[in-house]
Amino acid sequence: FSVNISAFAKTKVPDVKSFNEKSATSSSVTLKWDKVKNAKGYRVFMYDKKSGKYKSKGFFSDTEGTVSSLSPAKSYKFRIKAFIKENGKRVYSKNYASLTALTATEKVNNVKVSQKKKTSFVLSWDKTKGADGYIVQRFNIEKDKWYDYKSTEKSSLTIKKEGSYRVIAYREYKGMKIRSAASKSISGKFKYVYSEKGTFTF
Repeated sequence: FSVNISAFAKTKVPDVKSFNEKSATSSSVTLKWDKVKNAKGYRVFMYDKKSGKYKSKGFFSDTEGTVSSLSPAKSYKFRIKAFIKENGKRVYSKNYASLTALTATEKVNNVKVSQKKKTSFVLSWDKTKGADGYIVQRFNIEKDKWYDYKSTEKSSLTIKKEGSYRVIAYREYKGMKIRSAASKSISGKFKYVYSEKGTFTF
């Protein structure tokens, strides 16, 4: 895909810098870039494997944009140019800025509690296609929020604190973890053992 640039343009448009992936879901990626001085907007293109060409995915006036209708756990190639308006026409920067972005996986399913003991239990879940690992989160009642409890590359984890838990799959990319949506939460409790005197221990 080519972008026509007026041969009579008086103003040179700087190239886009720092083109990066900001975040992703299983069906979209949000891209960000540095502001280009005097630019009226930016045009993002995505590589289409069927045609072997880059196709326009839209115009953006801000320094970030979201491309949707993508597939989970896939990589996509993007490139971008800045433009100005001159004599009623778009004048584009000379060179593209390019990157490969990843979508997140589908959310984790079938989270369950098993192997209950006096001071621990096992949290397990189905493996998620495309995941590099999993983040187990625990709900903090006092602060009314979820926080990261532990990470693992396996599909199970021994838990030594009672509470509500959920699991997030992640993909690693350029030092960041691209997270899936969170699984359904589940309550995890230890196995209670009754004492010989007829009382039980919490």
